[in-house]
Amino acid sequence: PKRVKVGGYTYQIKRKNKPFVSDDNNAVCEGHHSFLNQVIKVTKTGSKEFQETIFLHELTHAIISVYCGLDYQNEEFVESFSKGLYQVLNENEIF
Repeated sequence: PKRVKVGGYTYQIKRKNKPFVSDDNNAVCEGHHSFLNQVIKVTKTGSKEFQETIFLHELTHAIISVYCGLDYQNEEFVESFSKGLYQVLNENEIF
């Protein structure tokens, strides 16, 4: 999608042909979420499945930011949850 609504916020989805540099710590990454700017960035590199998993990972960050606050970000939880969500959506032909 080009946009996704989370709570009262509309996040713009940005895609590039190379990895991103994180706004937070200048780390190179395949995806990034910015609550402040309502932007989700996803790389176009890798397989379709990889890109979809990255999108769900960053979307999970957005959902947690909106509904739980920025202090509740736990990368291990986000990684596990987003992979589980991808599996359920993919195998049930929802995604």
